[in-house]
Amino acid sequence: LTYYGLAGSLVLFFQSRLDYDNADADVQYSIWSGFCYVTPLFGGWLADSYLGRYNTILILCALYLSGLVLMVFGAIPGAESEAVIYPGLYIIAFGTGGIKPNVSTFGADQFDDDNEQDKKEKESFFNWFYWSINLGALISYTLVAYICQYGIAGLGGEDWGFFIGFIIPAVSMALAILAFYSGTPKFTIKPPSGSILSAACGMIFEAAVTRRNEAPEAEYWLHRASRRYNGSYPDSLVKGMSYATKLAPFLMLLVPYWLCYSQMSTTFQNQGCQMDLSFGGADIPVSALNLFDTVAILMLVPVFDMVVFPAMKASGAPVSMLQKIGWGFVFAILAMGAAAVVEVIRKSNVPEEEYTGLDSFLADKDHISACKDANNFDPRKFQSWYSDRSLDEPTNCWSICSDLDADGSLSFDCIECDPVPQAASLSVLWQVPQFLLVGTSEILASVTAMEFFYSQTPSNMRSISAALNLLTTALGSWATIPLVLVVNANKSDAWVPDDLNKGHLEQFFVVIVAIMVVNLAAFMWFAKGYKYVKATELKALAEEDDDHVEVTKELRSENEGGGDDDDDDDDAVKFA
Repeated sequence: LTYYGLAGSLVLFFQSRLDYDNADADVQYSIWSGFCYVTPLFGGWLADSYLGRYNTILILCALYLSGLVLMVFGAIPGAESEAVIYPGLYIIAFGTGGIKPNVSTFGADQFDDDNEQDKKEKESFFNWFYWSINLGALISYTLVAYICQYGIAGLGGEDWGFFIGFIIPAVSMALAILAFYSGTPKFTIKPPSGSILSAACGMIFEAAVTRRNEAPEAEYWLHRASRRYNGSYPDSLVKGMSYATKLAPFLMLLVPYWLCYSQMSTTFQNQGCQMDLSFGGADIPVSALNLFDTVAILMLVPVFDMVVFPAMKASGAPVSMLQKIGWGFVFAILAMGAAAVVEVIRKSNVPEEEYTGLDSFLADKDHISACKDANNFDPRKFQSWYSDRSLDEPTNCWSICSDLDADGSLSFDCIECDPVPQAASLSVLWQVPQFLLVGTSEILASVTAMEFFYSQTPSNMRSISAALNLLTTALGSWATIPLVLVVNANKSDAWVPDDLNKGHLEQFFVVIVAIMVVNLAAFMWFAKGYKYVKATELKALAEEDDDHVEVTKELRSENEGGGDDDDDDDDAVKFA
């Protein structure tokens, strides 16, 4: 609820309160959103190396809360300040970095792999974990989104909407911290096992650079760094790392998928802003369409988990993790295709412009895009500002001469304004299928990716593995930035302009479809050759690592006490 309560209305906040255009709002959102998925690398390293998952979650949740408080103050009407908003946003990004890689793995730590009942329940844990996230998102995209866009009568109305709306995530996080802390006596809290990150970098460098021409008999390139082939690192550590490196292609191929996903908070919202938001006598918040993504997850997770997957397994045709992810890619492609079709239909339902100047504004202002402020296109507001009768300069008007009327005001003949971005008569509910398709893709691709990267890596690499999985989300979000810049390079014919009626958003979606089709083909090729690592192999590897740690401790103790310092002992201490 906290993350999506803020993120769900952030593009609208940029547009309506900070006067950003579509491209700028999308870019700023993508930069921040991507950063929220890079910081989990830090959070995973901090948990593994020093604090453990429990302490990392608790401390960085407190940091997260401080960022939310800044966002509340930064949203005070008339005092909206980038100097407050951006520090708040990036403090939140660091805070969420402690939560995202550790909460799911901390939850999985509560199950005992030696207990058959726990093993069975753990298989469903990631599905229900993702389900609970989306239950919070459902509240965010309904209650919080409505308050942010339309406000609450009696509490300042629309002007105070974002201020009141941002209070809800802040209160939610405060309650979450209290709830988490109260559960402490019941938790299984594991100490930090040590970060594998520095050793992993050393292994890769040694195998790929310093010993690249050594041990040609090694069955896998990374094994050149193991002591078995006269390398520097323990065999068990290298073997565990080799499992992780084989996941690299799948990590890279998730990036285009997250590019698709990120459109829900950027271009889907831009599109919705220029559609008819009325329904049954009420107005729909533009961010609320995300709830259909959430509804798909809430409804279909139980269906897939308790009906579809068990039925296919019972029929002798179980669906593997990589097959699920592949089908998730297919649904993402369908979602982008649906968005392109909706955009073509939307543009065919835009009112034709019949007027110019003040007459144009008066005729079009009632059909303005929901994400735009009509005052910025009003020649009368510019005239008032020009005559020093107002402090607020309309951002979409300018003067072309300095002729004055009899009352000393700037003549309307000297004022030009951008055309008011018109909303189409097409209902925003036409967007529902594309959100439902993205939601279905998440169940298959996103949820399964969490399980896949957890189950295919050794226990001492799981926080980092989860963080790398989240990093693909960041890279996918950031991929929107160069893509938008490229398609908008020709300013006279931009694909994602401030007024989508003059752009080619449908072609933007088609480009993403093409990227995903190529990506799916590559994914199928890598998946065909992948050999799953069994849980018994990982357990045996963990036992080898435990034995190695005990031997290393003994050697270190002997050396500190003045024992012999042969080369093998030094290596054992150095590389443990």
